[in-house]
Amino acid sequence: MDFTFGIVAEGVTDQTVIESILFGFCENKNLQVDPLQPIEENREKAGWTQVLEYIKTKDFKGAFDFRDYVVIQLDSDVFETDQVGEGLYRLHISQSNVEEKVDLIRKLLISTIGEEFYVQKAAQILFAIAVGEVECWLLRIYFPTKKAKAGKTSGCIKTLNDGLKEAGADFYIDLKNRDYYRIMSKSFQKRVQLLSYSKLNSSLSIFLKELEEKVVEVKNGSEGEV
Repeated sequence: MDFTFGIVAEGVTDQTVIESILFGFCENKNLQVDPLQPIEENREKAGWTQVLEYIKTKDFKGAFDFRDYVVIQLDSDVFETDQVGEGLYRLHISQSNVEEKVDLIRKLLISTIGEEFYVQKAAQILFAIAVGEVECWLLRIYFPTKKAKAGKTSGCIKTLNDGLKEAGADFYIDLKNRDYYRIMSKSFQKRVQLLSYSKLNSSLSIFLKELEEKVVEVKNGSEGEV
């Protein structure tokens, strides 16, 4: 599959994981995948608030002039704490299940984009909403036979560091080094492995389902099957 993608994400390491997923899902490591927010030159301007601010902008709207799809990534973890004060972005999702959390955040993103523009571009917008954090999506790689750890949706950074230690890796991920995330997510670049890993993580599976519906069906004239 030969499409072009842009990525709006909380950080550059999140972009790296999404990029690996796109390479694997489309079975094409030469895809054009452009970081839209944040960019490497200004990577400190990152975080969930910056995602929400960016998707209100003319730059976001203009991104569709040059790309087939734009992926918007957001983690659920911050919305399950008191870090988000009462107001526009406050969601009460801590007691919701995975599907409900994804749906609530999806609705927040749509309302922030604006209903009218979203309706125009819905077929080109992909939501990568990680319940917990993107690091939770990587756990299956490092705990292939431990379902409880592989399926976690909280405390995933610590658990992933434990997995790296068990695997004999010579790095930890606390510094959010893009190269480390590229190494960790490399297995996602193989479609068979990616689909297998998604089976124990519902929010990753939801993202892949959206890719199937919006990307694969377009490629196959709405008649294809994954």
